[in-house]
Amino acid sequence: MSTESQDYHVLVVDDERDIRDGSERILTRKGYKVTTASNGEEALRHVEETRFAIVLLDLKMPGMDGLEVLRLIHESYPETLVIVITGYATIETAIEAMKRGAYDFMPKPFKPDQLRIVVDRAIELKQLAEEAKRLQEERQRTLKDLHLEQSRTRTVIRALPVGVMVTTPDAHVALMNPACTRLISLAGEFQPGEHVRDYVKDESFCDLVTRTSRGEVPEDQTSLTYEFSMEGDKYLRVDSTTISSEAGECLGAVTVVIDITGLMVLDRLKSCLLYTSD
Repeated sequence: MSTESQDYHVLVVDDERDIRDGSERILTRKGYKVTTASNGEEALRHVEETRFAIVLLDLKMPGMDGLEVLRLIHESYPETLVIVITGYATIETAIEAMKRGAYDFMPKPFKPDQLRIVVDRAIELKQLAEEAKRLQEERQRTLKDLHLEQSRTRTVIRALPVGVMVTTPDAHVALMNPACTRLISLAGEFQPGEHVRDYVKDESFCDLVTRTSRGEVPEDQTSLTYEFSMEGDKYLRVDSTTISSEAGECLGAVTVVIDITGLMVLDRLKSCLLYTSD
């Protein structure tokens, strides 16, 4: 048993004083906080005031029946584990107690070691459940943070004046910002998931993106570059870079598309001026 037993509170409910006092003595020595109750009504008052990890509950008591106490505890405090203790143990009562939410069943009289084993086992279960809950909450926080980060990244990419295309290892387009759809003159609203060839008709462009998406980049290069023209005397330059994980696994590619029409026009003017001067 871990040294954290003092963090768990146990309620012992039994109309027999010897059982209450004996159980309290045994569990207190183990480091548990222990509260006792002699009947169902008193037990429910304690449960409303204190968060108990475990309730040891006798079935046969004067006044409120133990099964009714079990039902009420299970409905209002499902995280509390109830261990039924009774001197009238039968298969039928055990089955009925389990149906109403009991964690375990222990017949009276029981030895100190039996009590310690059953309670320790219940605490270990609670610790596992609490750890699982903590990990789940941590995972949810991580997923939320990741989602926020992805949202920020997508917002930044959408606002960039240059075209950006993200592809998977099989060259299917996962993301394309508005600047990219405008530069490649994509008709209609962009819908992700198709192969790059379904968006761009230039074969050399598609071949370049396919190769970088697969990680087929020469060792002495970090990216592949290509320039091509489109209808309307528009010239584009493409820089495509493979994305790799820390383990070296190819995750796809990021392709940047830039309009270089102005540069091409300037080069032509320079050429014309040089030709005229000659």
